Order: sequence, then structure tokens, then C-alpha cells
Amino acid sequence: GPPPQKTPPHPPPPHPPPPQKKKKKKKKNPPPKKKKKKKQKKKKKKKKKRKKKKKKEKKKKKKQQKKKKKNKHKKQHKKQKIKKKLK
Repeated sequence: GPPPQKTPPHPPPPHPPPPQKKKKKKKKNPPPKKKKKKKQKKKKKKKKKRKKKKKKEKKKKKKQQKKKKKNKHKKQHKKQKIKKKLK
């Protein structure tokens, strides 16, 4: 049969009682909570920058168009001058 046991089997340890929840004391008249200021997101700024860039590009385009027109005009003028000289 099984060998004789020297020490008797240990009984399972008793379960500790569940911790009791402490009842919260209700505070009388709590101090008013300070409202946190919402930080403004910086995303708005980025949008503005993009707008500025677009504006700049528009201005550049306008300038180029103006230059083209001027050059065209100059060329025409030159042609007229040459024509007059040839006459």
C-alpha cells in the first residue's frame, strides 16, 4: 500500500474575508470646481498658412500674366517700328 505519511495533510488555508468597501463620507458644500480653459488647437494656424501660400501663388500667376502681356505688347510695338522703318 501507500507509504505512511509522516505529517498529516495540511488543511486548506481559510480564505481571507473579502475587503469591505469603506463608505465615503459626503462632503458638505464642496468647493466650486475651476473650469479648465480649453487650449485652442494649432491646426487653425496651419490652414491660414496654406491660404497665404495659395494667395501668393495666385499673385505670382497674375504677375507672370502681366509680364507676358507686357512682353507681347513690347514685341508688337517693335514689329510696328520695324514695319515703319521698312516703309
